[in-house]
Amino acid sequence: MENARKSSGFGQATETTFASNLGLVVKIVLSFSGVIFMSLMVYAGYLWMTARGESQTIEKAQTIIRAAIIGMIITVGAYSITNFIVPAILERVTK
Repeated sequence: MENARKSSGFGQATETTFASNLGLVVKIVLSFSGVIFMSLMVYAGYLWMTARGESQTIEKAQTIIRAAIIGMIITVGAYSITNFIVPAILERVTK
């Protein structure tokens, strides 16, 4: 019975590091921010399409779209800086 368990890999502990756990959290947060961005865009599009020419509703929809795009740019920019620039800096510092 013990040999079957070991050969199947069941019951073996896997080591997870802080970095891998943090990477998983970052992926989840980025996925969630993408869902929020898409929801805001759909909501703003719905507002705009149902505005029937009311300038106040159109301006509200445009404001939501601008805010959603700016938020996504900030999120992607922060991820890019963290993912590409920080490792390059750490590589040069640790040499």
